[in-house]
Amino acid sequence: MDCRAKVTKQSFELLCQHPQVAIPRKEPGYFAQNFGDGPDSYAELFRGVGTGVLRGDASTTYSTEQFGDVASIRLASRFPGLKCIFIARHPMRRLESSFRQMHHIGHLFGVSAERDITATLFKLPNMIADTRYWNILNRYRRFFPDEQIHLVFLEDLARQPEVEVRRCFHFLEIDPNVPLTDVTRQSNAGESKEYDTAAMRIIRRQRLLRGFWNRLSPSHRTSLARWLGLRRPFRQPIRWNPQTIKALREALAEDSGRLLAYAGRSPEFWQWPEAA
Repeated sequence: MDCRAKVTKQSFELLCQHPQVAIPRKEPGYFAQNFGDGPDSYAELFRGVGTGVLRGDASTTYSTEQFGDVASIRLASRFPGLKCIFIARHPMRRLESSFRQMHHIGHLFGVSAERDITATLFKLPNMIADTRYWNILNRYRRFFPDEQIHLVFLEDLARQPEVEVRRCFHFLEIDPNVPLTDVTRQSNAGESKEYDTAAMRIIRRQRLLRGFWNRLSPSHRTSLARWLGLRRPFRQPIRWNPQTIKALREALAEDSGRLLAYAGRSPEFWQWPEAA
């Protein structure tokens, strides 16, 4: 049977250790933003994968406000037996991660995140829409029964990664007892993400400076930006103001509550700051 699992990076690396799982690379996005590439390009990713090996697609865009509807329809029409692994985390932590990612790679897609997370959320409202997990999950529940959906909380994965990934193996109906290595190694840590300094923002905004900068190869731009201090890693926690936390909590309360109830978790599973 041909099944595919939809996962994010931490579980992606652990799942790939199983000999019965093949996830060629992360974020192919074929059933979302790259559907126009055609089925042959997608099939090429799995060339050489043997019979009886589960083929996985770890594209986070499939669970976004922008692509959730169309991706779920395309996946259901092509793979009715698909098994989905969704990973949720505290809404604030997810938005902080997205905020860092916007700063880290947003310039590659013409997206300029504000220095302040409140201003960024106002400028990019889909960041909050993408954090309405229950809304996104139900787009898949229209087509796939709950027996084909496995919900993982990142907090559990961080606390007991081996237990959680073996539960994923059990869900996928493959041997849950295969040996695993580096189960506690952190991936995609926030401190690995970088942001533009004021000088770098000027270079990107000014046409002449941007032209000179873009003549360099991507690798040279990266190394030069670090050497000159034009881009710096996130070292400090993201700063929230109490009003933003309060508004965010109110905006996501119903959605988060329904997701936690569906998973059999306490409404207090995700603790919010007292300032909220």
